[in-house]
Amino acid sequence: MKEFISGDRFKEYTEIRERLQQTNKINITVLMQQFSHSHGVHTYQRMYGCDWDDETNISNNLNYSNNTTDKIAFTG
Repeated sequence: MKEFISGDRFKEYTEIRERLQQTNKINITVLMQQFSHSHGVHTYQRMYGCDWDDETNISNNLNYSNNTTDKIAFTG
């Protein structure tokens, strides 16, 4: 972890996350327009995780949701 924080990888990762933040702002605006939600508080959530499955090895999960409602989910 010390090597990651002190190296160029941390800077690259930070830059990627900053660009992703801008992309997410645009995504929220588009979603609000598509679902006619123009007022109030709204959420856009992306969850990623993995679990170890003894039979099939790794199981990945990727979920997108808007206003606490799952819109799309991938499991692999």
